[in-house]
Amino acid sequence: MELVLHSHNATVSDVIRERAERLVRRLAPRFGRVVDATVRFADDGPVRRVEIELHANGGRRAIGAGTGRHFGPALAHAGAALRAQLEHGKRTRRERSRDAAALPLANAS
Repeated sequence: MELVLHSHNATVSDVIRERAERLVRRLAPRFGRVVDATVRFADDGPVRRVEIELHANGGRRAIGAGTGRHFGPALAHAGAALRAQLEHGKRTRRERSRDAAALPLANAS
């Protein structure tokens, strides 16, 4: 897996870069065979933005983004968004329909 860390108008510390690399390596197996990953850091005034993009075989793609005052919380938000997206995709159609059928219906009256 090729990992690209890209910073746009931002100075990113080595600690944050290492955290981003560990996060991507931890989430990649949940997505299947990941070909490459890109982590983008952007600094726009008081807002820091982190975007994580994973590319897998077959052209599948997953993107998680997060913002915050510092890169640490923004990275955590992006990781949580990506994790939620990957976990949602793992369920089969049958599992999703079972979950929808288990919800109680509201009374029509």
